[in-house]
Amino acid sequence: MIDKLILISGEDYNKEVIEYGLIVIRNGVISVSIILLLGILENRLLESIIYVLCNFFISTKIGGYHARTQIGCLILTIITWKIALMHPEYWINCNTQFLILLAGVCLILVWKNAPVLHPNKARFGEKITNRQRLESVGRLIVGYIVTFIFLKLNKQEYFGVMITSMIEIIISMLIGKAIYMKDN
Repeated sequence: MIDKLILISGEDYNKEVIEYGLIVIRNGVISVSIILLLGILENRLLESIIYVLCNFFISTKIGGYHARTQIGCLILTIITWKIALMHPEYWINCNTQFLILLAGVCLILVWKNAPVLHPNKARFGEKITNRQRLESVGRLIVGYIVTFIFLKLNKQEYFGVMITSMIEIIISMLIGKAIYMKDN
């Protein structure tokens, strides 16, 4: 099948790169499908969609930790999804100044550390540019804007999912940086 795709494209692609890309797409579809199915079963489909979109939009630029296996990734994804959907009222009761301070700390952490590239990525080891940092921070800022719109609209369940997801992404980024960079 891969040879046929390469032939149809008319390009000279590396077969291993195409194979890896198809595996990544398959694994992503499986993870998203399971999260959405669990969201339906728990009557939290909209929150699950918000979680998936937030994670895709932000973590694709920020990077972070990757589990060693597909099952490990799936388990971590389900755990972080479940945490993101738990007790959104805790965030609503937080002091606004605390939330602004937390957002500022997260922005600084992203500026200083993102993007975190997995060693299997082609760009691993390259010097991170200011443009890449700005793209990472920009995605986080858009996430904050959406999060605070949910807060102002009194949609505490969506607000809680967004802020928890963003904190989880930052933690993943820091863990990934610590693991992937310890040898470099």
